[in-house]
Amino acid sequence: FFFAHTSPFPMDHLATLSLVVDSLGSHFATSGSVKTPLALTLCGEGNACIEFPMSEEAAQTRLRPLLQLAAPSPFGHGAETVMDPSVRLASELRPDQFTADFDPNAHAELMDKIRWHLVPDAQAVRAELHKVNVYGPGGFFRCHKDTPRGSTCFGSLVVTLPVPFEGGQLVCRHMGKRMAFALNRGFHLKHVWGPDREAKLRAHVPPAELQWAAFFGDVEHEVEPVTSGHRITLTYILHRDGALNVATDALLLRASALHTELRAALAHPDFLPEGGKLGLRCRHLYEETQLAQAESKLKAGAAGAYVSKLKLKNEDAVVAASFGACGLEVTCLRMLDYEDSGEPVVLAKMPTKANANSFGTTRSVEGAFRAKTVTPDELIDYGTGYLQDVVGEVQWLGKHKATQQLWAERYFGEYFGNEACHYSFYTLAAVVAAVPPFGANGRELPLPPTATLTADHVRPSAASTSAGGAPKRKGSGPAGGTGPEPAPKRAHTAAAPTPAPLSPDGSPPPKTPAQGIPALEPEAPTGGSPPSFVPGPLSTAPPVLFPAAHGHTPDAPEGLRTIHVEGGVGAHVARRTGPTASFKIGPGQGLRELKTMIRTHFGKYPNNRLGALTLVKPDRSIVEAKTADLKDGATVRCTYCPAEGNVANLRLTNFGFGRPGGVLFF
Repeated sequence: FFFAHTSPFPMDHLATLSLVVDSLGSHFATSGSVKTPLALTLCGEGNACIEFPMSEEAAQTRLRPLLQLAAPSPFGHGAETVMDPSVRLASELRPDQFTADFDPNAHAELMDKIRWHLVPDAQAVRAELHKVNVYGPGGFFRCHKDTPRGSTCFGSLVVTLPVPFEGGQLVCRHMGKRMAFALNRGFHLKHVWGPDREAKLRAHVPPAELQWAAFFGDVEHEVEPVTSGHRITLTYILHRDGALNVATDALLLRASALHTELRAALAHPDFLPEGGKLGLRCRHLYEETQLAQAESKLKAGAAGAYVSKLKLKNEDAVVAASFGACGLEVTCLRMLDYEDSGEPVVLAKMPTKANANSFGTTRSVEGAFRAKTVTPDELIDYGTGYLQDVVGEVQWLGKHKATQQLWAERYFGEYFGNEACHYSFYTLAAVVAAVPPFGANGRELPLPPTATLTADHVRPSAASTSAGGAPKRKGSGPAGGTGPEPAPKRAHTAAAPTPAPLSPDGSPPPKTPAQGIPALEPEAPTGGSPPSFVPGPLSTAPPVLFPAAHGHTPDAPEGLRTIHVEGGVGAHVARRTGPTASFKIGPGQGLRELKTMIRTHFGKYPNNRLGALTLVKPDRSIVEAKTADLKDGATVRCTYCPAEGNVANLRLTNFGFGRPGGVLFF
């Protein structure tokens, strides 16, 4: 993501905020592998033990007890659990029908990767064994979402057992992006030839390696048809630990750039001088209980705006928590589309399970779903009006792809994984923050000064830390009576990095402003200059907010930087202000990302390609630019060279076919 502008002045705050929001670019799925054998013991007559890996030839006999015990798999269709082989063709074992000697909670690397990619704000994640799923030849599962299961559940883990099969890709889709996981890499021999090829393939035993994929529950996913063999998976429900991890609050780990820009914008008199509203159309769907909890925490002020308390996901939680930490009044909106009008309806409440079946008008929507939309009569009971009428003008942050489809994703009849929805339904949401006007004394934030974050909110204080270094929970110990809730058995705690000392000289941090996230009250203007916030040091280093195309560039300067570009050529130059422009690049981005921005901004230059960039020094001399030279305010110049592979640049030659000056294709 990037934003380009041609003004010599710095990018306006609203555009910068949108840039940073888009740059959060979080994962919605991840994958990996674990090298270990596995054995399944079936509960029942004989207590058959099935060991993996196994060859395709051995699977015909050794899998027979499992296939005989497995029952056809149902799925959730709205509030009903049904079976339909045109939607899902698979079989399954319940947890009481088998035991497995593999526990993902015992594999720290696996659980750490899931935590850092999906819920980096959580103190720990744990996997709860759900089922064994078996997809035989022709087996599949159409596009669906996982059944909502309460506020601690955030996704699913699928572990494929090493037995050869073909097809059966797991495909996840979210916000217009697609990720496909084969989960059978290395299960088959490659480059095998000769008359005994088939026998060798059938006798091949895959390596003792379990391949896995994890994804958010509200992400649409499907299992493509299995063309041969049996696709056998262990499936787990993923939970996040409910305890607050003060050392890994996502305000510190993932949103330092957003938090800094938001504070700077609020301190500037030209940013929404008359006041207004900032909003984010959430990238994920949520249950009603999750939204209600998030809203109550945000209304409590910055003290309750920890990402790990909000139960929101990735960038949704980061933006909401940043709004709350800046002392803004935050509201969570629930929305439905209405009769394809193009403008969503804001709901005051969501229907309960008891009246869900009678709510709305059923119609067909994209993806072969039967969805329900609110009718004018039901607006009296549930709706508060159209979005524009309810909240007025909102400055939406970031890009939002597939908006039309997402507004309608409050499906009452959609397909859920495994069984019907017994808790609630997913709903689309938006987070809106009210920005007060800028007055003579700056902005009067609606929340009291005590709502700003302090050092105790971002790390354990000396008074609240036990001898073991862990903060005491309310009600624990002798005075608390029952003590803390015991951790789940064998749950792996994916611990976050230990926070660095907040003061370089080792002195204790001042009480105000807070270390890590300073107090957010604007200073009174002096001498007519706008007030500004003084950012404090971070207690932990945030990961890259602007990921490079092929990973983090090690020699790239950190921070949000403005790079000025000269000599741009392309189809767009005539329609813009000329061959110069300025671009914002983020931490970890370098020459590769800058050149991509230049090509997109200036357009194509026929028969030529963008060559090396040169650094323009203060004395106007030039040298070849390097990534380390891309500091804030640097100026680079474009160079172009002929595109050698372009047909228009080929030397016209007589190839002996009667017409000199022509190019002949075969």
